[in-house]
Formats: sequence, C-alpha cells, structure tokens
Amino acid sequence: MTNESFQLLRKNRGGLLSFNNFLSTSGNELVSRQYAESCLGNPETQAVLFKIQIDASLRSSPLAAVGHLSHFGFGEDEIIFTIHTVFRIQEIDQLDSGVWQVQLRLTDDNDEQLTQLKNNIYQKLVGRTDFHRLGQLIVRMGEYDQALNLYQTMINKTPDHEMVELAFLYGQLGTIFLLKEDIEQSLFNLEKAKHIYLNFIDKNHIELAATYLNIGHIFLLKEDFDTALKYFYRSLTIELNQPQIDEASIATVYNNIGVALHRRNQLDEALTNYNQALDLRLKLLPAYHPDLGECYSNIAGIYKVKEDYATALTYMEKALVIEKRTLPPTHQSLAISYYNKARLLELMHRYNEAVIYAEKAVQIVRNIFSPGHSRLNMYETCLGRVLQQSSE
Repeated sequence: MTNESFQLLRKNRGGLLSFNNFLSTSGNELVSRQYAESCLGNPETQAVLFKIQIDASLRSSPLAAVGHLSHFGFGEDEIIFTIHTVFRIQEIDQLDSGVWQVQLRLTDDNDEQLTQLKNNIYQKLVGRTDFHRLGQLIVRMGEYDQALNLYQTMINKTPDHEMVELAFLYGQLGTIFLLKEDIEQSLFNLEKAKHIYLNFIDKNHIELAATYLNIGHIFLLKEDFDTALKYFYRSLTIELNQPQIDEASIATVYNNIGVALHRRNQLDEALTNYNQALDLRLKLLPAYHPDLGECYSNIAGIYKVKEDYATALTYMEKALVIEKRTLPPTHQSLAISYYNKARLLELMHRYNEAVIYAEKAVQIVRNIFSPGHSRLNMYETCLGRVLQQSSE
C-alpha cells in the first residue's frame, strides 16, 4: 500500500473501507504474512496485513471460499470478497516484523453509518430513470466529458413534446459545464431549462430550484452578488414550499446565500446562513463529511474578518480535522487550510506555530504549481514573513 494511502487509512480508524476490485484473501495467516513481508523494504510503500472479522450471523456475506478452484490449490485456502465490499476499520498496530496489521470487520445493512452514507449518496443521484442516475454517477466520478456525451445523446433522442425530460437534461448539461468551469455554456443550457420550466411546466417545480441555484452560482463566479442572491432566494422559496422538504438541498442553498452575503461583507447575515447550513448538515451527515468541513471553513472566514481570531481558529481546526481525515496529504484543499491557519496564528502573534502550517502549505503547493505561480508566491511570502517574525 502506498504511503499516502496508508496515512489515509490510519486517519480513518473507526471509519469505513471499501476496495474497488475483487479482494483475494487467505484463511491461512502464514501465507498472508509471507505476502505482506515480501513488501518490506520499499520506502514508497507500507507492508500491510488485513485481518478480517466476519460475523457468521450476517444474513448475506459477499464472499466465497474458492480454495478448491484456486490456481494455488487448497494450501492457500483462498477466499474472495466481491467488488466494493465494505469493512469497518478497527485496530491498526505494527508487528515486530515491521508489517502493519489492520483489523477489519465486515459490515452489513444494519451498520448505521453505512446506511446513512448509502442514503446520502443515493439522494444525490437524482433523476427519474436509470440513465439519469447513471449520468449523475459518472459526474460524481469526475468523468465530465462522458457525462456530457450521455446527456446530449438523451436530448437528441427525446421528442420535443417531452418537456419535463428536456428541462431536466438541459439542467444537467448546465451543471456539468459549470463543473468544467465553462460558465457561458453552463448559463446557456441552464437558461434553456429555466425557460421550459417557466413556460411549459411549473414555476414551482423542484428541479427549477436546482436550476436557479446553479444560475446563482454562475453570477457568484461573475462577482454579480446581487443577481446571485436573487436566484438563491428563488431556489430557497421553491425548496421551502415543497410538500416534502429536502433538508440537504436547503442546507446547500443556505450555504450559497452565506457565500454571497459574505462576499458583500454582510457578515452577520452571512454567519446566520452558514450556521443554518451547519445545523442541518450536522443532523443529516456523518461526523467527517466534507460538507461539514466546508461549513466550518466558511464560518472561520467570517470570524477572521470580524477579527475574532480565536473563534476563527477553533472553526478552522474543525475543518482541518475533517480534511486531514478525508483527503490525501498532498491535496490542494489541505494546502489552502494550512495557509489559512498559518495566517490566523500570525495575526494572533503565535509565530512559531504559524511557521509549521505555512511550511506544510508551501510543501504541498510546490508539488502542484510551477515556480512563479501566484498562489505559490503568496504562500512562500507568508512563510518568509512568519519565519522572520519568529526569530525576532
């Protein structure tokens, strides 16, 4: 296992782990130890031995004993787990040999956190058909061009009179172009969707709320905060007037309203909306969900502008706990948070601590950006400044 992957595993102790392929294991621990020990000595990897606990009372188990079919024969006692089997990470200890032993427990549908995670993912795969949900899944995988091709093909095959279908598909195209940062193409398709909803379907249709939200985000990027807020409030009005309230979507709208108000320097109003988003997400999401990290980071930004640096630092540290647990150690978002924490510590005259986090930020961005990049220059300037201040 790569060092980076192993660090993520260690930070996620008590959390969930899934493998994206069939998992070949052995009921013979000596065989498994031999495989693990053969990986010792490589400075770029860690030798890991997974020890899996299986509850025999589980109603269904995604595994099969295939020793009698295995190329290696009965001696290996091979057991295969299906793709995407989910385990709970328990103890992680280093053995005398230098191999890391990771205790895993097989989960089932009664696992509360797994059920919550599944429900959260399923809720984000919107659409009335399997093709709709497939497109959403492809988008979540980051394969934007494939998703564009899929939705454009569906548009070409959809009759002109199927207005609900066309509006949904144009909305999805708009969303994907927004993710690709092509805001003009995004706005073009979102306006098509909006026109269909307003003129042929229903001005209170739930999908129009999503369309308004994305149009608002475009104007946020254009720094037209008044127009952005107009669309965010339209989205919120539709969401709040649905027979069945979707609190996750409402939390997203509150967060976006907070961002727009923050950018307009309406700090108290922004903070109110950030807190409304946070309250809903705390109720709905697992403790280490990235959306919670986003809330904490946004609230930290408000308190920084208010010059309440101690409170800002408290929220920034909460955001960092989540990011460090859920992101690779070289992720750009971590660099941003390290830099923000360094700036807060600098403003609090805690220069020695600021140096630590400024160095972490610089170390990450040096591997991302070329020399002379504006963000790298900004982080290096911060590091130089706090180094000088710490030595005075």
